Amino acid sequence: GALQAETPAAEVTARVYRLARVPDSTVLAALRTAEWIFNRAGIALRWSVCGSADRDSGASEICANPPGPSTITVKLLPQTMSDRSGLRPDKFGVALPNSQVFIFFDRVQRITKEADFSRSLVLGHIIAHELGHVLLPGDSHSATGIMSEKLLMAQCEQPGMMRLAFTRRQSERMRLRIALLSANTTDGG
Repeated sequence: GALQAETPAAEVTARVYRLARVPDSTVLAALRTAEWIFNRAGIALRWSVCGSADRDSGASEICANPPGPSTITVKLLPQTMSDRSGLRPDKFGVALPNSQVFIFFDRVQRITKEADFSRSLVLGHIIAHELGHVLLPGDSHSATGIMSEKLLMAQCEQPGMMRLAFTRRQSERMRLRIALLSANTTDGG
C-alpha cells in the first residue's frame, strides 16, 4: 500500500502460473497476503499472474521479460500433478533449487473447505513459506514463524487466525541473498 513505514531494502519478483482452477479473487488475495508478509521482512514482492487474461498492468512486463536473478516462478498445480509429485499428502508445496515453486492447490482446498477468505489467507502463507525456501537455501525451517513447518501445518488446520512472519534473522538473510543475486548481474556476470 501507499502507507509503507519504510522503503523495502530488497525486491523479489514472482511469476505466478495458475495451472489449477483457482478463482482470480483467491489468487489476488493470496498474493496480497504474501506481499504483506514480505513487506514486514523489508522485501518488496512484485508479482504477476502470467499466462492468463489477468488485468494486472505489470503482467506483460514481468511475464514477457527474461527472468532476473531474483525472479521466482510459482505454479499453482491441480490434483493430477500433486498426485504425481510423490510427496506426502500433508505437503502443500515444494521449492526447487532453480527458483521454481510448486503449490498443490487441491491440498489447500482440502483443508480450507469453507471460507474463501481462509483459503486465500492459507494460500498466501504457503506461497510466502515456499518463496522463503528459495531465498533461504539449506535447511530453512525454523522453530517459529512462517518457516516453521509444524506451526504452518497447525495454522492451516485453523486458518482464521494466520498472521505468521519471517524472523528478523531470516529477513536479514533473505535481503542479503537478494542483494548478492542482484550484484552478480550488475557486475557483468
